[in-house]
Amino acid sequence: MNRNRDYLNLFGAWQLVEYSVNAPGSTQIKFPFGHDAQGLIVYSDTHMSVQIMRRDHQLQDNGPSKENLAAPALTGFMAYAGAYTLDFYNSLVTHHVEHSSNPNWIGTYQSRHVTFKGNLLTLQTAEPLLIDGEYVNAALTWRKL
Repeated sequence: MNRNRDYLNLFGAWQLVEYSVNAPGSTQIKFPFGHDAQGLIVYSDTHMSVQIMRRDHQLQDNGPSKENLAAPALTGFMAYAGAYTLDFYNSLVTHHVEHSSNPNWIGTYQSRHVTFKGNLLTLQTAEPLLIDGEYVNAALTWRKL
């Protein structure tokens, strides 16, 4: 990353273009939230927030009983937020997860390789993630809003 230009380019809101994963050593690409996932990532000068969901996220019953709606509502949705740090030398951004829809991520550090190309930002996991019982590398491409 060019320290001055790219650091400033990271600030702002980005719309998800594509979220894909593949197992290390595999060429098979999967789309955990579908080919048309929706999402938003926002970087301020000190903090970030990200939300990703399936486009076909199902409406929930709004009847009088709201019990047991949380689990289905979170299926096909993920979000986390917190501070972040930049490692210009290695082109990495590390998200310091303070809040998350996945409680196992709270208190963790999620490092991503950063690549800019025009108005696109690609974040790739620095280490494989455990998703649905399988270790995968993830790539998320975002378009600047």
